[in-house]
Amino acid sequence: MLKDAGLFGRRSRRCRAAIVMTTAGFAPGFKGGGPIRSLSNLAQALKGDFTVRIVTRDRDIGDSAPYPGIRVDAWLRWNSAAIAYCSGAISLCRVLRSAIKRNHSTILYLNSYFHWLFSMLPLALDLIGVIRPTCIVVAPRGEFSPGALAIRSRRKRVFMRLAEMTGFHQRVVWHATTPEEVKDIRRALGDRHDPEIVVARNLTIVSPWTGETSSAGDCRERLKILFLSRIAEKKNLLFVIKSLQIVKAAVELRIAGLLRTMLTGAFVSASWRPCQECEGHGCGAGTVRRRATGTVEGAHLLLAYSRRELWTRDCGGVARGSASPN
Repeated sequence: MLKDAGLFGRRSRRCRAAIVMTTAGFAPGFKGGGPIRSLSNLAQALKGDFTVRIVTRDRDIGDSAPYPGIRVDAWLRWNSAAIAYCSGAISLCRVLRSAIKRNHSTILYLNSYFHWLFSMLPLALDLIGVIRPTCIVVAPRGEFSPGALAIRSRRKRVFMRLAEMTGFHQRVVWHATTPEEVKDIRRALGDRHDPEIVVARNLTIVSPWTGETSSAGDCRERLKILFLSRIAEKKNLLFVIKSLQIVKAAVELRIAGLLRTMLTGAFVSASWRPCQECEGHGCGAGTVRRRATGTVEGAHLLLAYSRRELWTRDCGGVARGSASPN
């Protein structure tokens, strides 16, 4: 069952009171990348129709210390919404119980399907009756793409099988951001299901740019490319580097990304080491010069984009990119 009209389709009209969003990363953090901005924009768009509550971690993704100066395990004000920064699983359970009242209509919006703390744990609480949301919306955020499912595939298949046995897949609304993600969801769930999928693209707020840009002279000397993403196996940075090594022109590749996993905070040596070992020389006449610069804060993204003629991201299967308009 596929719907394009409205964010939550038919069920949203029965659940107007509140929406509780869970996510592993949120402001003031920035290492979660695009989903932070997407969820922030979604919360702003829904504030006129819902009481919006956001439940997130008390630290940025990969960090060992919590945000300084922010009270944890309590409800705070964020713009027109309420937000709780949880220090762990126990506090998350308490926050969700306080946010999802049994006698109120509440949507539980999960900003992931496989995250153990902000997706699996809320689903378990719903299963055993600790929380009783009126309906549940799941935004997989690309987790059902073939490339993503291939990583730790056995673990993911076990969880999906358990979720299917409990009837969870039939009780939720799936939020897809593109028609391609609709196909991924259907493929992952199998032919036995007719999932209710709502297509709603990520909301964006475009700010005008008046700063510096790359000059035509710089472009003629060396093509400047930006890879902006987490350094993870499914993002396939190695594919980008190897592809650039066969070009016959001089290329400068700037790698800006988080070198830690979202779930454990461990250094992703398995994904990064092959990229380091892939030397900066090509099969053709050109050269590839690489520069790893770590993470880029949201406030500096426009500057990072403006200094490159081409950017690429998330090449797990199909390369995606864009040319600079300059």
